Amino acid sequence: MWSVRSNFSKDILSWRSSDTLIIYKNDSFSSWLRGYKYKITNTILNSTVEANVWLNPKIDNSYTLTIANIDKCNNMVTLSDQTNWIIKDTYFNSILSSWIVGDCIIVGTNFPWFWERWDAILINVSMKGTTSAAAHKQ
Repeated sequence: MWSVRSNFSKDILSWRSSDTLIIYKNDSFSSWLRGYKYKITNTILNSTVEANVWLNPKIDNSYTLTIANIDKCNNMVTLSDQTNWIIKDTYFNSILSSWIVGDCIIVGTNFPWFWERWDAILINVSMKGTTSAAAHKQ
């Protein structure tokens, strides 16, 4: 569940559960200082809101992803949908030490600089931590 910045509350009233949403890091410095770390864009209605993770997703929801395996040697996380993610952050080992199998994960979009290959963010809603990642193709 998300807490939406009050300025955007009216925007989400027209959103439907079937709409496609993209979640990404908030690039607005002033909004980030106010505590809104993410933006959510409704691609159907082309509207964007600033938000924070408020409550963890329901575990028994078919859309909820959890950590199935953590490979510290290869900086890789496997999620419950069997996707593998290589972690970018060089400081990830300190983050990784607090992540555990079963933590809830939201996969978001990263808008990297043109030379980066890290096209996703993994939001660990159980630990309130975010890291950049790339899907690992086997």
